[in-house]
Amino acid sequence: MLQYFSDNDEFTLTKDRLHLRFLIKKNSCTLFYDRFEISQLPFVSAELEGGTVFPTSASYKDGCIVSRFDDGDVRIKVDMYEYCARFEIVSCPDSFERLKFAGVFCPEHGKEYASVGMALNSHTNSSELLSASDRTHAECFSEFGIEGGAFAVLLCEAERLRERMKWVTSNLTEDIPWSKKGGAYAADNSDVRSSYLMNTTGIDIDSVDDWIATVKRFGASQLDFHGGSTFRFGDFKLNESCFPHGRDDFRKIIDRLHSAGIQAGLHTYAQFIDPRSEFVTPVPDPGLGGDLFSLAVDVDAAADSLPTIESTKDVSTLTGFFVRNSVYLVVDNEVIRFGAVGDSAFMSCERGALGTTAAPHSTGANVKHLHSVFGLFCADKDSDLYLEIARRTAEFYNDLGFDMIYLDAIDGSDIFAGYEKAWYYANRFVAEIMKNVNRPPILEMSQMWHHFWYYRSRMGAWDHSRRAHKFLLSQHDRSNQRIRAATTLPQNFGWWCYPHVDPNDPIQTRRMFADDYEYFGYRSLCGDWSLSFIVGGCKQNDELGRFSDIISGYERLRHNSPNGEYPDGEAILRGGVPIPISYKSFVYIITRRAASKFPRAKSSRGCVSRTAPSHRGRQTHQFCCRRVTISAKSSCGRRPM
Repeated sequence: MLQYFSDNDEFTLTKDRLHLRFLIKKNSCTLFYDRFEISQLPFVSAELEGGTVFPTSASYKDGCIVSRFDDGDVRIKVDMYEYCARFEIVSCPDSFERLKFAGVFCPEHGKEYASVGMALNSHTNSSELLSASDRTHAECFSEFGIEGGAFAVLLCEAERLRERMKWVTSNLTEDIPWSKKGGAYAADNSDVRSSYLMNTTGIDIDSVDDWIATVKRFGASQLDFHGGSTFRFGDFKLNESCFPHGRDDFRKIIDRLHSAGIQAGLHTYAQFIDPRSEFVTPVPDPGLGGDLFSLAVDVDAAADSLPTIESTKDVSTLTGFFVRNSVYLVVDNEVIRFGAVGDSAFMSCERGALGTTAAPHSTGANVKHLHSVFGLFCADKDSDLYLEIARRTAEFYNDLGFDMIYLDAIDGSDIFAGYEKAWYYANRFVAEIMKNVNRPPILEMSQMWHHFWYYRSRMGAWDHSRRAHKFLLSQHDRSNQRIRAATTLPQNFGWWCYPHVDPNDPIQTRRMFADDYEYFGYRSLCGDWSLSFIVGGCKQNDELGRFSDIISGYERLRHNSPNGEYPDGEAILRGGVPIPISYKSFVYIITRRAASKFPRAKSSRGCVSRTAPSHRGRQTHQFCCRRVTISAKSSCGRRPM
């Protein structure tokens, strides 16, 4: 039963033990059970004409908090539940460009209780990740709709946080196609804990058995197919050299993986489009995104300069993988590449670029300067092509029987409307995929916004180090612990690859040694992090083979003892048991036979030197000692970074 208490300065809503207290003069709101503290957050504020304004007064009437601004009232409906409060914007002045609301403080957040704010529909955002925090806030933009914005603030026992977040997900969300393998449900799925290898070189029916063997050698059970070598980004056209019979060949490969107990992953570049795709050539799709100019004069099919009515002084010819720019234009049905820019002209033009046909164009024709990032084009954010790529992603996933999706490059979504609003267009794309898949995928992305939590199965796929390997791993490990505690999402400890050292430039990239491998495996065991690897092809060199042999031992132990507890620090795996080590007094004792085989690896103390190289190459003591018979008096290795 909801109870309401009020005086001139404040009012309180109570449901069972949960209290929501609003201080009128301070425009502040606190959600608590037993311990009240004044919130320093504004409960509601608005932006218009580039400035922030706050209410002059507030009241509670007909189930709504009514905040009074100079431009009019904001009415926010409040529903109280046993362990959460739901806020919904009922009305708002049309002049507001953005409304921030549900600025709520939960002073009891900590060890006993946990609080989290959760957007409940697609046009309500929070600039914070959907993660546990003592402060929450939400925001809505006028261009996406302010009225109807809804947000829940949850406060419950810390050990029941994931269970309560499930309830909010399934009972209070509106148009969010949440996943049974994402968000609060992710940790219920055992396959989310599995590790994967990334296939970046392609696959065919003749190499699938080699790939199966490689996956199993790492102790993994998933194979992620990175686009480019296997399929084309955007239209998902398969590589004909790998799949001469098209999708039938790829289905056979995925069926073969499934029969071997290996799941298949679809690794796309999200909304982005390969320049060779059917959306670009031979006739460019009108839904391609870009900045519009107008042709100032008639031009024939051979003209190498395109004068425009508008100024082109801000157009650049600078391009690069992370640069948000291209040197391509679309005029009618022709793609044109330009090499220089004048004050009001595109110059040094290559006509009929990317397999299109050069043609004459008339005065006033649209000249579209294509948007591009990561070397790929993109659709206009408001076009049907934008959602068509999402639907094709889902269709490709459904048709071939994939189990996972990795939406790489989605961090480029700022190209559509700037970073502040990238969340909306990125979520719109992912939601369209989730509406069209026939079964929930293990889903990951290269970026994290608030709504992604509802779909995402695991986080933590970083790029690998080139040097200071243990330092990066230790930072990654701490980050995983922090993010899992805040989001409840399982974490990954990749992507990891063996760094190839250039003998002519060994400073930039440092080779990994046995203790690096052991550290990697042991940290994943302690944290229960799934692993992911970039291995190149399925044919392994000796070094990568040693790496996989060590890692697979830790993987077997991680899966066979999911609730195991292990001491912090470092360890070496011997006989399937991790033996803790320290860096105080480790001595490697080399057998007489091994010492004669590697004479230069022995120091004057009879131990392996940290710096003395083996006569077999530029390898330091850890590498040598993996190749000889050793025993440990106590503990050893390099000093941790």
